[in-house]
This record gives sequence, C-alpha cells and structure tokens, in this order.
Amino acid sequence: MWKPREQKHRLDHPRLHHLTSHERDVLAEFLSWLRERCGDRIAYVWLFGSKVRGDFDEESDVDLLIVAHDVDDALEEAVGEMAYDLSLKHGILLCEHVVSAWRFAQMRARQEFIYENVVGEGIDLWPLAIKSLKIGEERASYNTGSEKEDEGYGTHEDYLKERLNRAHEDIADAHRSLDVGSYRLALNRAYYAVFHIATATLALLGQERRRHSAVESAFHQYLIKPGFIEPEYGRLYREARQWRERADYRFDVVFDEKTAREIVNGAERLIARLEQFLHKRGLLTENSEARWAGHWET
Repeated sequence: MWKPREQKHRLDHPRLHHLTSHERDVLAEFLSWLRERCGDRIAYVWLFGSKVRGDFDEESDVDLLIVAHDVDDALEEAVGEMAYDLSLKHGILLCEHVVSAWRFAQMRARQEFIYENVVGEGIDLWPLAIKSLKIGEERASYNTGSEKEDEGYGTHEDYLKERLNRAHEDIADAHRSLDVGSYRLALNRAYYAVFHIATATLALLGQERRRHSAVESAFHQYLIKPGFIEPEYGRLYREARQWRERADYRFDVVFDEKTAREIVNGAERLIARLEQFLHKRGLLTENSEARWAGHWET
C-alpha cells in the first residue's frame, strides 16, 4: 500500500461543506498519491455529483473525474487500484473516471450532459493539491474555447445523434435478450432505449435533462401536454421505467416472456413514434440519419 512521503494537508474550500472530515482526508490522500505518482500528467480532478450538490444518502459514493493530458491503460489501472485500495481502507467508495484531455475537450465542444454536469456543479480539486489558486478564477477557463479550437471534436448535434443511435442499439439488444430468455436484461435495455431517444428529443426542444425522473417529467410536460405525442406513449414510458426498476432491484419477482415482450414492443413503439415526430419536424431523413435544425415549428 502506497504511503505519502509527506503529511497530507486538509482540503479546505467552502463548497466542500457536504463532505465529512473523514471524506476530506481520504480525498487529500488520493490527491497526494496523484501528485507524487502522476505529477504533470494530471490536468484536473473534478469532484461532482451528490456529494457536491448535497442530495446524497448513506449509499452515495464520491464521484471523481480525473482528466489527464495523456491516458493509457497503465495510468487507468494505477488510478483505479489506488481508488480501490483507499475505498477498502477507509470504507468510503471512490468512484473514479479517467479521461484524456482530448476527450474532455470533446465533451465541452459537443456540450455533453456529463460535461455540463461536472463543470456546472463540480469542483476542481487539483489546484488544492498542487498550488494555492482560487478555484473561482480557474473555473472561468473551463468553458472557454473558440469554434476553431473546438474543430475536430464534433458538435452537440453529433452527440445527440449518437444518443439516437444508442436507442436503436439498446432496443436491438433487448430483442436479442428476449430470444435467449434473458428477460431482466431485456427490460433494462428497453428502458434505456426509451431514455436515450427521449433525452435527445427533449434536448432538441431546448430542454436538456440528466436525471431519469427529470427526463420522464419533461417528456410529459413538453411532448405530451402540448399535443406533440399522444398520452398512451407517456404510459409506455412509465411502464418501461417501472419494469426496469423491478428488473434491476427486485429479487422477489419472476419475469416471464409475455410481459417482457410487451414492454420491449411498447418501447419500440415509443421509439418509432418519436422518430415520426422528428421526421415531421425535418430533423431525421428517411433513412434515419439525423439532420439537425436550430429551431422547432409546431
């Protein structure tokens, strides 16, 4: 087990007030390890999620996004092992995600939801680990980036198109799972197919949501209430979500082919209806290639 060469300092920042002193000490130890072992390879270490927002519970973990100038398998494995060792040692689950600086820039250029979440509400801990900087001054640079600088990373529209493609992949996986009798997995994939296409459609309406409950609520508010989508599709959405929750969290429920197939077919109907809606607005071509526009017409 790695031991720091010097006494670790306590993390001190007003936006860390949701963390316990024990959690701060664990993060300080993790940052000390990064500083000694990785040094100049690290660009940012973002703390984000419920531990920053304050809506955590006793089962919440500590979410960290580590951005490195260059990433390879050895770095990912080393960071993962350290996070795991500290989690076992201190009883606090560090959930680390390692990405390259290029990938982080792509997330910014494409306005991906995870980037907006991390930068919008998170805290970059790296300045606290290596030098005395005011985080407020540092944060201003994260959202900068000219169109020229963002070239080659793709666009927000590319990202939304990928979510539509993911919906098709997930519903195909759901059908394959049905065919081999994996009904729990079929229910899980059917819901995520719905979630991905609903998220992308709402984003095109200017209503970007990240949390599952927020996406479902916005689906009703911005698609069903205005009359764009019939109410029956709201029920299909709810059923897909409810059965996914049962499949993932209930161990006293026996899942049968008839029910699973009904939910998967319902999810497929919902996807087809949203694609019809997108076609009508001129946002999808006949071969389902995304063709994005900057506005919507009723």
